[in-house]
Amino acid sequence: MCKKRVGTVVAVSVLMSFLRTVVIINNMENNYNNYTYYLLDNFQSNSFSVLAVVIIPLLFALGFFYGKGKKPVPQLSDVLNSAASCTLAFVIFGTFIIFAQNCFTKPESLGVFDYLVAFLSVLSVAVFLFAGLEVINRKLLSVLILFPMFFTASRLLCDFLANNSAPFANSGGYHLTGLTFLMLFLFCEGKAYLSIGSAIYFYSFGYIAIFLLSVYAIPNLILHCLGFGVFTFDYSAALSVVDIVFVFYIAARLISAKTVPLKEEETAEKEAGQE
Repeated sequence: MCKKRVGTVVAVSVLMSFLRTVVIINNMENNYNNYTYYLLDNFQSNSFSVLAVVIIPLLFALGFFYGKGKKPVPQLSDVLNSAASCTLAFVIFGTFIIFAQNCFTKPESLGVFDYLVAFLSVLSVAVFLFAGLEVINRKLLSVLILFPMFFTASRLLCDFLANNSAPFANSGGYHLTGLTFLMLFLFCEGKAYLSIGSAIYFYSFGYIAIFLLSVYAIPNLILHCLGFGVFTFDYSAALSVVDIVFVFYIAARLISAKTVPLKEEETAEKEAGQE
């Protein structure tokens, strides 16, 4: 049942992502620096925005009704989780390599916060790699998950400042809110490893993060790969790959996680094996 629910969320997110790609291509008004763009204020653009706004509370409601009165118990000894964690570590490390190249080829394009993002990306690689190889226990992972949270927070701050010159641009909204819900999901995941989290927020934030990350990252990656407008495959595109793999990571965590009534949290922690 959980697989079908998560699969449906992913399918809807991917469908909406391709729909947004078409909307962007048909309605991009101007290209600005740092890939900031506006869309024409018409029926097509507004209809997509309204549809996205409707979907988000529905995803929260889905998590609420499934997680009400329960606690999530994420599983570490799981092939899907291990594959997602290791893949995420590999992809994030790839973005660090691109960043390192930019330090020599495009140093003028990098700001202070870009270096912070790069530093935290290395720490995040270690966390996801250790989690994927199952060499750390649940309690330690609940602490180390702070590094991916800080990595996400630094990206959120960096991209917010980058979009500050065009606060109402269509390019930033889904991205910034997607990173916010990713950070919230990672926080809930860390709490769940200590058996003190709520299944409502674990699932709701996970569903919404999947949707928002997909709706921004997939179109962004497609536009970069197509070379549409000013888009070329670069550091920004690589970070979109990271977001897409984060979708895979979240989906894997949601599918494999068990839920138990609140009063059975201690038993659930023992059954999880305290890896």
